[in-house]
Amino acid sequence: MRKRLGVNAAVRGFPVQPFDPHPAVNAGSSSYARFLWLNTDEEPEAPASIRYRLDNLTDYASVTDWTAITPAESETLITLTPAQNTMLRTWRDRQWMQVTAEATMSDGTVQTKLWVYELIAMIQP
Repeated sequence: MRKRLGVNAAVRGFPVQPFDPHPAVNAGSSSYARFLWLNTDEEPEAPASIRYRLDNLTDYASVTDWTAITPAESETLITLTPAQNTMLRTWRDRQWMQVTAEATMSDGTVQTKLWVYELIAMIQP
C-alpha cells in the first residue's frame, strides 16, 4: 500500500516563500508598507533609527536607494508614491516589488523586515 503524502506546499511542488505576500497594487497608484518593531521582550519599541529601500525584484532593479525615516517610531508606515509604483517594462503586466526596512534598536541590534507585493499594470481602454 502506498503511503499518502501530506498536502503542504513543498509536496505539491510550490515554492515556500520566505515572506508573506501583501495585496497587489495597481501601477501608478499610491500604496504603503507597515512595519512593527519589537524589542527582545516582544513589546513595541521605537528604534534608534530606521531606513528603507524599494526594489523591483522582477527586473533586479533598485527603485529607491536607502532612505532614512524620521521620526523613528515603533510602528512605521512607509508611503510609496505613484512614481515609485511604476512598471519598468511597459509590455509586462506584472512585477514583484520589495520594501526592505532596517531598524537599529536602542540595544544596538539590527532588525530587517520585508514587505513584498505584486505591481499590476493598468489596462487603458
